[in-house]
Amino acid sequence: LLKKDMCMGCGACVSCCPTEALTLKSDDIGYYRSTIDYDKCVDCGKCADICPSIKLPEKVNNKKPKCFEFIAADEQILYNSSSGGVFQILAEQILSEGGCVVGASWTNDFSVKHIIIDDAKDLHKLQKSKYMQSYTGNIFKQIKEKLDNDILVLFSGCPCQVAGLKSYLGKDYKNLILIDILCSYAPSPKFFKKYIEEAFPKGIEHYEFRHKSEKYNWDCVTVKITTADGIDKVYKGGGQDSYQRVFHNHVMCSVHCENCKYQTIPRFGDITIGDFWGIERRDTLIDAKKGVSVVLCNNDKAEKILKNIPKEKIGVFKEVPLSWLGGNGYANHGSNYSSPARDSFYASINKMEFSKAADYALKPNHGQINKIYTNSNTPLQFDSNCLRFKFDGNIWEQHTILGKPVLIVKPGMSKVGRYATLPLCKSLIKDKEYYFKIKFRIRTEAKNINFHIKDSGSNYYQIVLSYKLTGDRMNYDWIETKTKFKPNSNLFDEFMIGASQIRGEGNHISIDYINIEEC
Repeated sequence: LLKKDMCMGCGACVSCCPTEALTLKSDDIGYYRSTIDYDKCVDCGKCADICPSIKLPEKVNNKKPKCFEFIAADEQILYNSSSGGVFQILAEQILSEGGCVVGASWTNDFSVKHIIIDDAKDLHKLQKSKYMQSYTGNIFKQIKEKLDNDILVLFSGCPCQVAGLKSYLGKDYKNLILIDILCSYAPSPKFFKKYIEEAFPKGIEHYEFRHKSEKYNWDCVTVKITTADGIDKVYKGGGQDSYQRVFHNHVMCSVHCENCKYQTIPRFGDITIGDFWGIERRDTLIDAKKGVSVVLCNNDKAEKILKNIPKEKIGVFKEVPLSWLGGNGYANHGSNYSSPARDSFYASINKMEFSKAADYALKPNHGQINKIYTNSNTPLQFDSNCLRFKFDGNIWEQHTILGKPVLIVKPGMSKVGRYATLPLCKSLIKDKEYYFKIKFRIRTEAKNINFHIKDSGSNYYQIVLSYKLTGDRMNYDWIETKTKFKPNSNLFDEFMIGASQIRGEGNHISIDYINIEEC
């Protein structure tokens, strides 16, 4: 009844099967899917009856939930949390009342699974984001046993997992609190393992998404890794970390996440939590550097729980308009999406290293460098006779005047994000020293001109030279300059000039030569 790629692996059917004919197994690219042993199946139909992918559980929560911004008072709680710390405070309250908390935890092999804890010393296992699908197994069955024994249970998970648990239970429990997160998507664990094996061949001891410290403020792109030999490494953004590179532009987004039907309002959870991105622009009185949680109060049960948070644990807890939530988690408006590069990535990930599969999917030339000349020590040696700039013809023009290439930006097109590029004959190596040399003349109203290296598969770039244009910027004198630089990433395979700095009447840049050479 269900297409295989629409099973999100919540495990509801696994827990309800009376003959244990169903299990969660990895498919060919690593997603947990429900798998049936027909020799054990008695065709009772229970699995189809409770599958939330076939039939959604009834939505009974508020259509206009109350929305809050939340920051914990304790600074250490903020550092331990991905956002503002509300999960830890709610979980501590449940544990103090003799209850248990269910959430996603790292395993020894750096996959993720849902576990049950009943001791506050284990709470750290459930904190922080884990950007991959979590294995639930028969955890729903274990939760039902707790509930039937009148034990207070707090369950946290993706909205699809919360929907799966509600379908499995079939009724509301007064001693169950459901927290669903504002979710982007959950990639296959196989992708993460492959990334780790390539990036850290000696192994790792610890991996932390959403790393925060006094040096690194609240964001979603800083990770901290402790290698097997005890060395701490911090990477910020997709230019430095290949997993972040493909995660944040939805290259790994699965079909079932792309077609998610669990994120919308009304929610399935009693409480919804997540990052309150952009809140500092809405509420200028708060300090958002260490993280701010958004909290949606979806029903009366949630309102009672939130009102009972001890005041001394609250730094900020203020109701704000629901419209401030924006598009985070696709709850308020819009829908999820996958990158156009997703299918290419899926087709290549079992055949290539992780970073090469990313290049294959993201770069226009599938990561293959154009050998435009043979000097191996010269990544770029611009010669207009054999190489032309690549650009959008609606924005740029290229002409040859007196034997020199001239780039012109069309009227009204001198804006950020519009660039002309040249391919390199090989990718630049991170932290290796290079010479950049150029001779040009320019007519522009801008006060400086920046020259960049860029990743052809994304908007990651690095300025290698920012040249201040002094005096009359409308003259035609040739400027000859050079500098040394070190790439901050292994991704760069293009040279780039931005249109925003070539503007005004008669704007243009004329080029005599451009060289990038190894030092």
